[in-house]
Parts: sequence; structure tokens; C-alpha cells
Amino acid sequence: MISYRPDVPSGIAMSFNSAVVEIAFDYYMCACSMRHHKANIAAVLCTLSIEIAFKSFLVQPVEHIGQANELYDGFNGHKLDVLYGELPEKISPFLINLKDMALLKQYSQFFIKGRYAYEACSDSGVNHTSHYELMKLAGSIILNIVYLYQMNGCDDKFIKDFDIDSFYEKNVQYVLR
Repeated sequence: MISYRPDVPSGIAMSFNSAVVEIAFDYYMCACSMRHHKANIAAVLCTLSIEIAFKSFLVQPVEHIGQANELYDGFNGHKLDVLYGELPEKISPFLINLKDMALLKQYSQFFIKGRYAYEACSDSGVNHTSHYELMKLAGSIILNIVYLYQMNGCDDKFIKDFDIDSFYEKNVQYVLR
């Protein structure tokens, strides 16, 4: 099995919004389950997953704090490049490398413009290569967030039980094959 152990940035003061990360993971897994001819739907779900993953650093718990049904409030908007720009300075380069920034910018508004494929103004032009690149990007962002949470002592069950190496091998590296 492949081992995934990136260098974690030090000196990060962070809150653990693990319920938000788990929702991002759920949308990602839905995207992974799409049939190949549904690439547009999978791409929309991937961009939504990335959006929610970024927002996990931008929202604050407001109700049921510390409970499984914790609710959050905070940053609105769907543009991925804008959300990325709002991330803490030490965290953003850990989540996305420079090579992936072009893809993030290319699909920054895809959740907004691509989700209604039946509309004339829809941006439904995702090809299979981009679909897989978005899946890899969403998977790697979630992987890095979960790993960061684990290395910083998050005690949430979803985070603690998440098998980093298996996810990396099956979902992030697998897409490259």
C-alpha cells in the first residue's frame, strides 16, 4: 500500500469543522459514483465538494457546538478562486499546488454555470479528461484537509476513522492510472 505523508505546515491555529469536511467528502463520493457519460454532473459535484471543503476553513459553528448536528454560518459564494483566496495563508498552498491552480481557475464558477446543463447559457463543456482532473483535485483537497486535521489532533470520529493511505491509493492516485 502507498503511504501518504506530506509535510504539514506548522504554527496553524485552526478550528475543526469536521462536519463540513464530511459533507464535502459525501459530495465527492457521489461524483465518483457517476457513470462516465455523466461527466458534467460529476464535475458539478466535484466543484461543489471543493467549495464546501474550502468553506470548512471559513465558517464558524453557531448552533449545537461540539455535537454531531453542529451548524455553521459564514462565508457565502461559489467562486472557487475567490474562496481559495480567503483561506488562511499557511493552509492554501498545502491544499493545492501551483499546477492545480490553473484547473481551479478554469472551473472556478462551474458550480454556478454548469449545474443547469439544459440552459442555453450553461457551461456544460466538461470533457472526460477534465472530469478526472477535477475528481483528483477534489479528492486531494479532501485528503489534505483530513490529514491536516488528523495531524493536529482532531478527535471527530469521521476524521479519526478516515484511512488516509487507502483513500490516497484508491481515489487520488487511482485517477492517475
